[in-house]
Amino acid sequence: MDRDQAMSENLMDRKDKLIADSLTVFREIVSTAAAKVDSTASAGQAAVNTMAIEILVNGLTKTTEDLLILTRRLRELWVVGPLKPAGEGDDAARESVRQDAEAVFAVMNRVREEGR
Repeated sequence: MDRDQAMSENLMDRKDKLIADSLTVFREIVSTAAAKVDSTASAGQAAVNTMAIEILVNGLTKTTEDLLILTRRLRELWVVGPLKPAGEGDDAARESVRQDAEAVFAVMNRVREEGR
């Protein structure tokens, strides 16, 4: 398995996990909100349910933010492409820099000779 395939599978696994987490938290929010409250319920029970729902909503918000971060990463990889591994293309880059340096050196020598 090559590196790109492993990375894409990892990203898709993260997506699946985040979606599963979102659905689980949403189910817990609904079940907490739909819990029966009888006439003997105290204000403390209502406060506990309210706090539990707030905590679950915060968790759902965090999971949604993580999913948005992941989709942004996927879009970046789609538009820009993955980074090259270290060492890949170094020889071509060195040759390009060497040619550019030689061209600049030649221009500088010509300007210096004309100034004399």
